[in-house]
Amino acid sequence: MKFLVFGLGNPGSEYADTRHNVGFMVLDRLRKELSSADDFASGRYASVCNGRQAGKQFVLVKPQTYMNLSGQAVRYWMQTEKVENDRILVITDDLSLPFGQIRLRGSGSAGGHNGLGHIETVPQQPIRPLARWHRSGFCAGSSIRLRPGSFWKDGAGDPT
Repeated sequence: MKFLVFGLGNPGSEYADTRHNVGFMVLDRLRKELSSADDFASGRYASVCNGRQAGKQFVLVKPQTYMNLSGQAVRYWMQTEKVENDRILVITDDLSLPFGQIRLRGSGSAGGHNGLGHIETVPQQPIRPLARWHRSGFCAGSSIRLRPGSFWKDGAGDPT
């Protein structure tokens, strides 16, 4: 079974350690957690990494289209990998969550997030599975608090 995991962010060094790139940072961490994973390589509209865990295939996708145009990459990779909406996860920042908390949702709106808004308009069917972070680390499960120093490179907690 194959799953697509999209981590939203913006390309370029000026965005590297900002809240907008938490999706990229989470995928970097997830790649390290997979039992086997390739390095990220340039693909159409995105940097892509393939990995496996517990008999499942994961395609990690970092769109390089800038946050507000993420739907282009999402649509392309869903079609290319032939993965349906119920087997994708979109990871992005969410300032409405308390620091260090994660929220997984199977339905809802973009809530004013431009990247999620664009994703909703581009695919032929709305994408439902969403994960939102507020500048925290990656974990599996529904909700958890993480120490800021366990995620940010410098251990300071919030690079913005």
